[in-house]
Amino acid sequence: MHGFNQWTVKDRYPDKELEEINPISLRIYSLVARNKTDFEENKNAVEILGALKMIEALDYHYQNYIDCSEDKFLTNRIHETVAYLNRLRQFYYFLISKFLKTTFGIEPEKMTPKILELIKIGMVETAHRALDYKKSHISKERKYTSALTFIGIQVEYDHLHRQKFTLRHNDDPTKWLIFTPEEDHETIMVECYSTFQTMVKKLKNQ
Repeated sequence: MHGFNQWTVKDRYPDKELEEINPISLRIYSLVARNKTDFEENKNAVEILGALKMIEALDYHYQNYIDCSEDKFLTNRIHETVAYLNRLRQFYYFLISKFLKTTFGIEPEKMTPKILELIKIGMVETAHRALDYKKSHISKERKYTSALTFIGIQVEYDHLHRQKFTLRHNDDPTKWLIFTPEEDHETIMVECYSTFQTMVKKLKNQ
């Protein structure tokens, strides 16, 4: 039930070097496919294949975000950003899972700093409404300002006229968390790829 032999992980570009494959989600699929024998021996297909789908979704929502004209479809871009951050939150829990730590020795603090930075936006604004989550430590004022999903986030533009989503830091109101999809997505995907590279190296050294 949990073996890779019952699943199909395709390498769509078998003749290409891994670094030549884009988007990066497909590069990760190719990486896993080319090392399928090593992963089969680990017998944790459900955990790994589920994470591949999360990464695939990151590229999917990012491309949808890019395809939406910022002038005509700002609402669509916001929805895609919310979906993106929620998928990123799923991958975050994979990163800190007991399975990944004990089996592969993954250290998210060292390997995925951008993901750990941006996950705070997902935790505060997109995973649930602070108004509904009774155990939340967020101030009453903040709960009401963010009661409508994403209303607590400002949509601004950087010097290259790229949209950025800014959120006041919950632990320090003088600091801001900033998510610029057109800048941060590539960094996030590289961190995802590095995570799987480390997993492959660990399997080969066992």
